[in-house]
Amino acid sequence: MPDRDRQPIIYDTYRRYTAEAGFEPIIAIDVSTMADTLAMVAGGVGVGNAPVVPGLSYPGVSILRQEPLFEFNYELTWANAVPAVESLLKLLKNT
Repeated sequence: MPDRDRQPIIYDTYRRYTAEAGFEPIIAIDVSTMADTLAMVAGGVGVGNAPVVPGLSYPGVSILRQEPLFEFNYELTWANAVPAVESLLKLLKNT
């Protein structure tokens, strides 16, 4: 799990989901990246929960789809309408 100070939305959402499922996970290590998570799982520390792209593989790790899906929403904010922001907004509107 990421440390709550670094990733409060992920931490709180995951804790809510596990509470709704009737258990409280034992957090052995705070990780900050998906690479850290995969390395800890491969090392036998426990299980991890991470966003995974199709086709991702890592030696010593079995990647399974979580059921029910672990979902949360993102919100965007920006200070200036620069071309990169305008392109991102156009892309999001078309999806």
